Amino acid sequence: MVSPELQEVVSETGPSSGWDAELQEVISETGCTEDQAREKVTLRYLHVGDCRPLLDWARRRHIHSTKIMRVVAAMLDPKYRRGDATDIRYKFSIEATRKRGGAGNIGSWRAKWLRQHATALSEGSDPGQAFWYSLACAIVQGNPNWIWARHRASFLVTAKVQAIKSTRGRRRDPELSTRDKALAQFVQRWIDADGYESAITRVVAEINAGINQTGQSGCLDRITYRTVRNAYDHHAGKIHRGR
Repeated sequence: MVSPELQEVVSETGPSSGWDAELQEVISETGCTEDQAREKVTLRYLHVGDCRPLLDWARRRHIHSTKIMRVVAAMLDPKYRRGDATDIRYKFSIEATRKRGGAGNIGSWRAKWLRQHATALSEGSDPGQAFWYSLACAIVQGNPNWIWARHRASFLVTAKVQAIKSTRGRRRDPELSTRDKALAQFVQRWIDADGYESAITRVVAEINAGINQTGQSGCLDRITYRTVRNAYDHHAGKIHRGR
């Protein structure tokens, strides 16, 4: 049986995602509003080329701030890289899937339609659910583990998040820092009763059971004893200091 807390960490989307956990942490630590915290978290992810919180929260009908929408506009069209969007490191590369005949025309139209929303976004105007949903479906084409992956085969546009300038090394998933902190807290809950090694083993077993139940993949499909141990060792001091 998976504990409710670990079930939340296993889930890739919905109110139990890593970015939702980080949202609550920002609110708790800074005392800001939920909208302000959501902006901080979304921009942190976008800064490293990860738009999952952007699309997931839009899917749940949260209206993004003007600053976030201007950043998205700049990722769609370089002429909007000014003001709030001057420090843009990534862009959306949107292309129609190559199809002959009518299907190809539909893909080209959809790609153009997505890019055209940059103007409204640059003015802080929310483009609506159809835009966010279509952008997510386009990104799914190159990422089978993305949210809404069931639409992967039916959308005729591919959107890739590409670095504007070359970067060295592999990008670290920004959700991992939140995940590691949660893992350390779970170990701490069992450590007094089970001891260090047994507590880590128990957390790993519960996470693997949760993944098997949900059938979800993502950063948690590579959780090992070493992953949990390193997370606890890194965060143990902060946990004891109440941070």
